[in-house]
Amino acid sequence: VAAMQKDYTAVRARAYDMMKNTTPKPRVWAENGEEAKSEYWAREHDGEQMIILQAGKGRFDLWRGFQQGFFASGSVVRNPKVECIVRQLLVDNFSNYSGVVLSTPGSDDQYWHRDTDNLSNTSTDGKCLMAVDDFYFTLLIPI
Repeated sequence: VAAMQKDYTAVRARAYDMMKNTTPKPRVWAENGEEAKSEYWAREHDGEQMIILQAGKGRFDLWRGFQQGFFASGSVVRNPKVECIVRQLLVDNFSNYSGVVLSTPGSDDQYWHRDTDNLSNTSTDGKCLMAVDDFYFTLLIPI
């Protein structure tokens, strides 16, 4: 627990520094037929792409570039208990990664979304996603 807390504190500081010192870019998408907007931050650091997605007021998805220390460990990324379940569901040829969602006090609910959209380069047809074998799982662990 102490290692997780230490690494979480470092990841959180890195994220807030990035959001403070990087100009956000707009994100726009359709949600229930309405236009939805938020922001994201992206930059390179030591040859690694870092991306933070705003996932609601006061809620930030540290999507890429924050997998270090505890959050890159076998306890998280290759957890044997989780892998056993996923291997039965996805069978073979899967990958995984870890991310962190930061929520500030008083944050809103996270925007309704799915973690993957595209099965092709030309559309995000949700009906197509319903017709394929399971290929994606998201596991959230509150800390």
